[in-house]
Amino acid sequence: AGSATAYTAVSVANFVPPTGCVFCGFAGFDSQTSQDYFQIRPTGSTVVIPFLTFYIGLTAPVAVSAFLQTCCGTNRQIDYRVNNNNSKLDLYVGSYEDEL
Repeated sequence: AGSATAYTAVSVANFVPPTGCVFCGFAGFDSQTSQDYFQIRPTGSTVVIPFLTFYIGLTAPVAVSAFLQTCCGTNRQIDYRVNNNNSKLDLYVGSYEDEL
């Protein structure tokens, strides 16, 4: 994904078919301070503080991983942001739910 501090869309369309609505995966987060966090929400959402907010709370810098499951909608995109542009977030799709 990257190190954007404003919500930025990331496509999962290469890994989730058009009938996919939810994906499960992993996040790799390179945290630079113990107060760093990242947030995930479906693209188009207007929620300011989404359900998926991951605070690290560890002495940094440290790299951590987290399991996540979230809606990606019919456009097969999610938004992410980090609170510190020195931190970096990587997203990996592991599986998806289908609407068939």
